[in-house]
Amino acid sequence: MKITELDAGQTARSLDDVAAAIVNNDIAASANLKPQDAIAVEKINAKSKPWVNFIAAKSSKNKDNKTYQKIVKAYQTNATAKLIKKVYKGSTLPAWNYNFNK
Repeated sequence: MKITELDAGQTARSLDDVAAAIVNNDIAASANLKPQDAIAVEKINAKSKPWVNFIAAKSSKNKDNKTYQKIVKAYQTNATAKLIKKVYKGSTLPAWNYNFNK
């Protein structure tokens, strides 16, 4: 078996030429790959937490900034969750309500 490193953006395109590839979820969604067709999908659990994207401020003193809090509140909605699921075709989950203790 030969393993070849590729730029993440090339992994989905390589599928016609390789036996298998590890494809990041955003690349997979752009290539119309479906999680249910994958041979393996990482499980989301407490160990996944470091890989969750987050909304951050430049310094900790800004974390209570009212404008920033409004942005967070506007983002963390059911409408955004539905859009994430639609755009990423089920390969990404809205994490703000996810129970990482599973």
